[in-house]
Amino acid sequence: MRNVTIDNARSIGVFLIVLGHALGVSDQVILWIYSFHVPLFFFISGAVVKSKFLEASAKIAAAKLVQTLLIPYVFFWVIAYISWLPTYERSSNAVEYANYTMWTPFEGFFIATGKSLPMDPALWFFTALFFVIFGYWILRKFLSQNQCIIISLMTFFSERALINDSQNFLVCNLDIAACCLIFYVMGAVSRNFLDFLDTATENMTHLKIGMALIAVLTLVLVPLNGRIDINNRAFGNSALQFLINAFLGITVIIFTAKVIPRNRFLSIVSGNSLTVFALHMVTFRVFTSLSMTVMKIPRVALITWKATVAYVLWAFVMSLVTAAALKKWLPSAIGETRSQHHRPPARPS
Repeated sequence: MRNVTIDNARSIGVFLIVLGHALGVSDQVILWIYSFHVPLFFFISGAVVKSKFLEASAKIAAAKLVQTLLIPYVFFWVIAYISWLPTYERSSNAVEYANYTMWTPFEGFFIATGKSLPMDPALWFFTALFFVIFGYWILRKFLSQNQCIIISLMTFFSERALINDSQNFLVCNLDIAACCLIFYVMGAVSRNFLDFLDTATENMTHLKIGMALIAVLTLVLVPLNGRIDINNRAFGNSALQFLINAFLGITVIIFTAKVIPRNRFLSIVSGNSLTVFALHMVTFRVFTSLSMTVMKIPRVALITWKATVAYVLWAFVMSLVTAAALKKWLPSAIGETRSQHHRPPARPS
């Protein structure tokens, strides 16, 4: 039986990812979401890693990661590039894309950092997760889980000191992978607790109270550390505070996921989180283009809460429809096989 808490947490997480990238969201909400939403995905990925994968040979493990992460990266890069082509000339007039041409993304394909992927910055996560998972696979060949915690903490603090707000990014987000390994490791360590939590049937009152108190605590602590943007190597004023805030935010989401009953829609979102993650920024660009060119809506009208709701709904509808089509006709593009059609993916398995 699947862990409903993990599925719900993944669904909440992808909703926060989409919301955090939509126009019209207040700076305060962005500040809170960004403090933990990417660490949450590394954490959940670690929570679903299976012993079969960790025991596999290097060849099998690498092949699995290529299938579930790198092939989808290539596929979604192509989709994003094709959708970006009609607007790249207009985008090149923007300050941040002043030197971009239609060939720039090809260089970005190999660099794979968010800034090198103008047509879909969210794709940086795929390569970062690839190296996080493979790094953990290597560590577990020689070290215990407790030793992995120590190593990942050492890596986090050393790498964070080197790259915070740095413009010298490592290709394929190897620097981010080094920093975020700790979240993946803690997810793997927490799997037994998450299974226990998922099956707990006692009164949830204490859990709800704890969840509310931790949420309030994050609202107090998060502004003190400043804006977090892992994609741009910005970890706030303090590495330790970033780490604390991230795990507090993850705890809030996990507890929230526990009190939400099994839900068909959330199960669908969880099972298609990879596609939503990869496509939502592409759908945003399409939505903006249609709104401004076809419907003649001024850009300022798209920076409202109503527009935010429309962006989020559009992203989920288009991404989920695309995911259903891919599962039916081209499952390999999203790292699945035809036998997985009716099963939410757990990467890696």
